[in-house]
Amino acid sequence: MSNVVPLGDASEIAEGEMKAFAVEGAGRIAVYRVEGGWFATDDLCSHAVASLTEGWLEGHTVICPAHSGEFDVRSGKALCFPATRPIRTYPVWVEDGRLIADISAARTDPAASGAGRQSGEGHPNG
Repeated sequence: MSNVVPLGDASEIAEGEMKAFAVEGAGRIAVYRVEGGWFATDDLCSHAVASLTEGWLEGHTVICPAHSGEFDVRSGKALCFPATRPIRTYPVWVEDGRLIADISAARTDPAASGAGRQSGEGHPNG
């Protein structure tokens, strides 16, 4: 069963930026615009109760403002300590200038579990 919800105007998010949207039944969903693509994840860090959209976006990596945990916005994978659990991702697309997400298709990639590197190592984008 599909639960497709409108989020907002796509024009609200510039290239390389992110924004959170409150969605009934799903909490807050973060939407990222990276390299011409659209990605959506939970807005809440899996390590600390912090909004990811209050952090930083570097390429496909979102960095949590609480303890600098990092996640890949494409897969939800936790990239470095202290974040070790992935975050959920959602299908998101633009239709008639509006951002649309399917919250029933949320997924957590089991292969995305476990931090891929320890803090202090270089960013995957740099």
